[in-house]
Amino acid sequence: MIAATTAITTSLVGLVSLRRAWQRDVGMKALWMVGGWFLLALSLLCFSLWLGGEVGVPVALAFVSTAALCLVATNVKWRETRGAKRRTGVIDPSDRKSRVWRGLVRTLLAGPLSGLAAIGVGVALAVRLPLQEVDRVAIGGLAVPVIWAAGMAWTLADDKIIRASLVLIVVSAVCYAIAFLPV
Repeated sequence: MIAATTAITTSLVGLVSLRRAWQRDVGMKALWMVGGWFLLALSLLCFSLWLGGEVGVPVALAFVSTAALCLVATNVKWRETRGAKRRTGVIDPSDRKSRVWRGLVRTLLAGPLSGLAAIGVGVALAVRLPLQEVDRVAIGGLAVPVIWAAGMAWTLADDKIIRASLVLIVVSAVCYAIAFLPV
């Protein structure tokens, strides 16, 4: 019970100390920051002593992340907007007229072709990384959704459809060649 109380208390005090260090008008910022990080490291140790190393570290990281999110949420300030302002520095969409065929091509690029390229990268990682088999498969599998999302965002944001399609085709071909051709 003492370890649990100590773990939770040091986490919360460490987060409050870091929050205090990041405020603008605070003296001794370095002391608050060092103290906060020290208390968070101490709370990680306390969670490990309380729950064991394998369970304590993930629980500590989850608890600290959730508590930090709650601390940030308590400091949110809502402002009323004064009307629509013209944004500066924002990238405007293409000035071209929209065409049905461009939308269909973008859909094909963002969906299936980006997915094909992402799966190719994932398979290449799973086959060729110099790690144990379990690690290779995990890294390859976890990389696929991230790469797919990046490919989708890029192809939808890029104004040049031909460039996007060529890059996705080349990435797919290279990755499948790396994965399946003998070295």
